[in-house]
Amino acid sequence: LAAHDPADAELRRHVAAAILAAVRVAAGRVIDHGFGEHISAGLDLDELESAYLDFVRDVSRHGAPASPAAELHRLMLALAGHDGSAEADMRLVVEGSRVVSTLAGPDSLPGLIAQLNVLVAGRRILPSDVYVREMFRIAEDAAQLHDDDVTQSYLNWVRRLDEALRVPTPLRVASYALNNAATHILEHVHTGELTPAATHMARAHHAIDQMRLRDSGFSLLPVTQLIEQAVAAQIAGHDAPMREYWTRLDEDHALKLLEDLCRYESCDSLVRRISEQAFAAHPALKTKLLHVR
Repeated sequence: LAAHDPADAELRRHVAAAILAAVRVAAGRVIDHGFGEHISAGLDLDELESAYLDFVRDVSRHGAPASPAAELHRLMLALAGHDGSAEADMRLVVEGSRVVSTLAGPDSLPGLIAQLNVLVAGRRILPSDVYVREMFRIAEDAAQLHDDDVTQSYLNWVRRLDEALRVPTPLRVASYALNNAATHILEHVHTGELTPAATHMARAHHAIDQMRLRDSGFSLLPVTQLIEQAVAAQIAGHDAPMREYWTRLDEDHALKLLEDLCRYESCDSLVRRISEQAFAAHPALKTKLLHVR
């Protein structure tokens, strides 16, 4: 897999694309599994947390390791020991992302997508400050690829492949990272884990504002703005602004927002608070929402 050989370079790109697709599938399974809320008693959490922090240090901050063969060997070991558990998927996410970052480069679009998946899968075991800091970094690095010729060439190439191998644009990757940072901050302000609230709310608002300016069609933007308003009302100590907000919405629009909130937000107490505010304005929503709760 020598980088200077054109044939090998094409092979690296194909291998990286295939492994990135596997990483994204594994990360999706981890999220659906609710890993952070249901950590198995037999898991060596310290070992897994160390693996995640090592990845952030070695790949995200200092560049990819120099040996594709060594990283592929680690990935093969992770695959050989894969037993279908969330823990095995998490190891696959880390080791697969190392390979992608090594083959494609940590600052490339596939490299940044791989890092994004590592952070999302490990959000419950990574320190909060590390998670948020890295999400902001990935967002900025991805946004800088928007007009990059190499990235555009990669997107044109990958669009001709199987749909499972296709990837989002740089600005959409930036939106996912900013959304993850914003919702993480808002959730932890809501629970009282991040103080002072005003400082952290300003960071969340900055992330949301960047999403709105760069990618106004991003599907998660409305629900994230909703969460921001709800947490701001909580900090102010009254729900009148939220009652007015829900009253202004027609029932169909309100239902769509609540459905997205339930699908994408993992903080039960925050979902419950916002849902109750919506039900007060539209009582019929409580029955309509049952199929997604």
